[in-house]
Amino acid sequence: MSSEQTNEPIGGEVQSSNSNSANDGGAVDVEFNPLMDAQTALERMQLSSKQDDASNSNSNVNVSSPDSSDEWQAAPTKNSKRRGRNKGQSNPAHWNSPPIMVESIPPSPFTENFSPFLILLIGLPGSGKSTFSTLLETAMPYKFARVSQDQLGSRKKCVKSANRVLDEKKCVILDRCNYDPAQRATWFDLAKKRKIPVHGIALQVPKQLCIQRCQGREAHETIAPKDAAKVVNIVSRCYRLPSKEEQGQFRSYRTIQNSSMLDDAVLQFLNQNE
Repeated sequence: MSSEQTNEPIGGEVQSSNSNSANDGGAVDVEFNPLMDAQTALERMQLSSKQDDASNSNSNVNVSSPDSSDEWQAAPTKNSKRRGRNKGQSNPAHWNSPPIMVESIPPSPFTENFSPFLILLIGLPGSGKSTFSTLLETAMPYKFARVSQDQLGSRKKCVKSANRVLDEKKCVILDRCNYDPAQRATWFDLAKKRKIPVHGIALQVPKQLCIQRCQGREAHETIAPKDAAKVVNIVSRCYRLPSKEEQGQFRSYRTIQNSSMLDDAVLQFLNQNE
């Protein structure tokens, strides 16, 4: 079942923990930080399919600074158990159906009568964030615009692009992992400054299925097929769904646990007149 709640427009400050970074001097021995910026790693580390697989056999708990490495490092298992990290993940069989087919919806007085808002997607690599975004953007390009960190390369560029979309009076679909409160705080702050609501969609696709999907992508911007398991596991260890308190900052929030619920969410946004 979907978990959804409706709230008043956004208000209040977002409190988040500061993430610790490694020293600039290269690899150091550190304890795993649940708020380690894996999204920064995604934006700075290009995973080449030509990398030597032998490096993955190293079992030492070493995490390199994202600035000093061009590949993912093995994420340590120490302190990796965190309550609620992937609570509510669904069965892989629930995601067997292909995504809904949508056609272009021509502009009309009804479809063009809206105020901009932001859709904040939450999910592991391979959970279907880009598919969801593309369906909305394809159907109503005059209303929705996808902002993808895989394409743009950094969170800073995503912020710039999101502001540009809002200046054009369109709705932003934020296509990035947004895996913990610190990552999501950026977008609550932006929405507060722009005085727009935020709708949250958490795609609860099982980790193994996400890995399989990433392995099947031949030309992805940031994740080579051979690195899929490593990358998904790193993000999964940091993954935290919004708490009840954080959910209060969304205009609406829902968790998606199967293909049918994903289709329903697409149709709701296409028919929404806000």
